[in-house]
Amino acid sequence: MSLWKSMLGELDHRNPLPPLHPDTIWNEELSDDILAATSEELVGEDVHSELAVQLTRAGLLLWNDDLDASHDIAQSIHDVSGAYWHAILHRREGDYENAKHWFAQVDQHPIFEPVYRQASRLWPACQSWGQWSPNAFVDAVAEAVHVGENDSPIGETLRRIQVVEFSFLLRHGVSAQ
Repeated sequence: MSLWKSMLGELDHRNPLPPLHPDTIWNEELSDDILAATSEELVGEDVHSELAVQLTRAGLLLWNDDLDASHDIAQSIHDVSGAYWHAILHRREGDYENAKHWFAQVDQHPIFEPVYRQASRLWPACQSWGQWSPNAFVDAVAEAVHVGENDSPIGETLRRIQVVEFSFLLRHGVSAQ
């Protein structure tokens, strides 16, 4: 099993869910492992794409709430998935306008449809969007953080949707060849 799959398992079962606006790294040792892993350890021997390695590393770090390390990697990825990680990073740090700027660089992404399907099940209010709208989600997160609802039922729902987004984007990045 590749390292990213074991790390994904650890991150996917985080309790509590990753905050919308983290102020500390969740697991410093995990960040060290992510940064120290070789390409083969991180994504496996079958993946020969440096893009896949960088997307995986940036995504795992971001899911681990290591915003600075993830940012260092994401800003150097010149690809729509790199822009997506960069946008999520700015959303999580509370720089909502910059997040929207980076989501504009994404335009459309292959994970939008599956994220929207899952998000619609978790939060029927987003069905009014008609499709996945990263900017509308940024606004929902900004409102929840502003009124202190990170741990409220709506905050928990938004955090679950955030995990769905992480999961789909990470799996998509690993498949980047």
